[in-house]
Amino acid sequence: MRHILILLSLFLLSSPLFGQSERPETIVIPVGTLGDISDSRKQIIQNTLSQELTKYFRLVPQDKFEEAQEKAFEELDYEECTEDQCIMMIQEILQVENVISLQIIAEDGDTQLSLTWVGLDEKKVLTDFCEECKTKELNSKIELLVKNMVQQIGQVTKVETEPKEKLDDTTESYTYKLRGIIGSGSSDKTEFNNMSLPEFNNMSLHFVWGKLGIGLSDFYMKTTSSAGQKYELHNQSLDLSYTYADDYSFSFGAGVIVDGEAKSSTLNLKSTAVSGYRVMGLMGTDLGKWEFLGGYQYSTFEYKNFTSTKNFNMSGGLMVFGIGVGF
Repeated sequence: MRHILILLSLFLLSSPLFGQSERPETIVIPVGTLGDISDSRKQIIQNTLSQELTKYFRLVPQDKFEEAQEKAFEELDYEECTEDQCIMMIQEILQVENVISLQIIAEDGDTQLSLTWVGLDEKKVLTDFCEECKTKELNSKIELLVKNMVQQIGQVTKVETEPKEKLDDTTESYTYKLRGIIGSGSSDKTEFNNMSLPEFNNMSLHFVWGKLGIGLSDFYMKTTSSAGQKYELHNQSLDLSYTYADDYSFSFGAGVIVDGEAKSSTLNLKSTAVSGYRVMGLMGTDLGKWEFLGGYQYSTFEYKNFTSTKNFNMSGGLMVFGIGVGF
């Protein structure tokens, strides 16, 4: 009776009805790149590819792959060692049916992903393309490519994972953005020495299309001198900006002051002839369609003929913060 129970237990454990089918093995070729792709981005993508493949396959250790690759180079003549021939030889040496490789091609901000699966008698290639993709967007595309490839080859068993009905919207890319930016600061230079240190505020609204942006900034300052005279300054600038985006976005902008007014109600002074410029630097991060920004803005401007003998000059910087929405 004891021997029968042991044999029955072994039978049940080995039966496919009671044990989970084993995932097939695959060889993963190191990610190939062409174009301006940094080593850090390449490594992130390699890690993402391996992570996604482990849901469906058992990965052959990298050292075993490298040993088999060296043997293939030794056994094949130079003319025979084409990519397909070498892959077939490596499969034969390791006795593994599946080989998967990913190639990334980048040019002028555009990126193409090409995922290739090679079996014993068949080969499949899937590609995807995106413009101005950040690394996290490329990662989500790799996840979809792997999932689609597995569905097409139809021979692997997926590891139990939580179903994903849709990708997190934090990976979505938006061509158009609307940014609102506010800030406050103080002046470091003025022609009126008896004026208390002026505090000023700025509000900007920018429209961004891809990398380029255009917008308006509205500057306002109100202060009182040590003698009790009140001053009010107001001006607007037309701004242009450029944004470079990877995991974070970096924006650089400059503006020309096109309109404004300076006045002192207590001294009955006024000037509407204003000129000057602004420069700005921002760093941002995306959370879905929302973008959060922080940076610094510097302005310098002059109101001509503010008094009979003097122009009104001022310059200073302020910390700015903003929020953007993509659409």
